[in-house]
Amino acid sequence: MALMVLWVLPVVAASDPAAEPEQPAAQADDEQEQQPPSFLPGAEVTLAITLRAPKYWQLNYLTPLRLQFDEKFLKDAPLAVKQPVWDFELESYLEQYTAEIPIRLGRSVPDGTLTIPLEVLASICESSGESCTFCNEHIVVDIMVLREAPPDTENQALGEGAAESAHRLSAP
Repeated sequence: MALMVLWVLPVVAASDPAAEPEQPAAQADDEQEQQPPSFLPGAEVTLAITLRAPKYWQLNYLTPLRLQFDEKFLKDAPLAVKQPVWDFELESYLEQYTAEIPIRLGRSVPDGTLTIPLEVLASICESSGESCTFCNEHIVVDIMVLREAPPDTENQALGEGAAESAHRLSAP
């Protein structure tokens, strides 16, 4: 008695370029991704800092989320902030949270990128609820300062607005 093995292979049709759906045309210049805003010296700026928990972790609402400005930076900083330490109370376990801190840029801040160092102290818990720990990280928020907006630009050289920044916290 002989044993026969039969292989069944699928039939693959040749690709017909005319049958493929059209790819969307490239976006027009005015629809391209918007540049981050820039601010005038002396501007009122809200730092909108989104902190994301590590994958499979959550921000713990039982302990305030703390953002702290570097004391040495604040001594000579070209900005003013009401207080060096900001605590944010969360209402539930969250995968991310956006903290908002108002600042005022100094009138003498030069054009270019202003880098603001901050320290984050957050309690994070595993999504499974098995354990919690503290996460202490140093982050930076960059703000573009521009005394004059280039022609045909939007959202540039603003007197007030929000500077958005996002950071994923590291897993322990």
